[in-house]
Amino acid sequence: MSDENTVRLIEQYKNNNSDISEMVIETCELAQDLIKWNKETNEGASENIDLTKLKFKTNDPAPPFNYQSDPQYADVANLTAILLDNQNHSLFVRYRAMFTLRELNTEESCVAIC
Repeated sequence: MSDENTVRLIEQYKNNNSDISEMVIETCELAQDLIKWNKETNEGASENIDLTKLKFKTNDPAPPFNYQSDPQYADVANLTAILLDNQNHSLFVRYRAMFTLRELNTEESCVAIC
């Protein structure tokens, strides 16, 4: 997915198709953000995230935050605020909050997702 040809194709498709839906544009943006995150963090290594050791083995458009080493990301209220704030946080960051809530896997975090 992070091949340069894929990056160019996503950018070309997103920018050159005026008749595509907002959902497709958002999907392209998520893909771009994930590619960027993978490169910048060496696929999570610099954030001390081992994607192979997550509780849920799914192919998500964004990784969770490392709630084990950063207490702000273990705080359900903080994650919920991020998830619901589309004015100050990108969809990628909001998805990271949602997948962190899922990884927390508590009753409180499940209610927050709902």
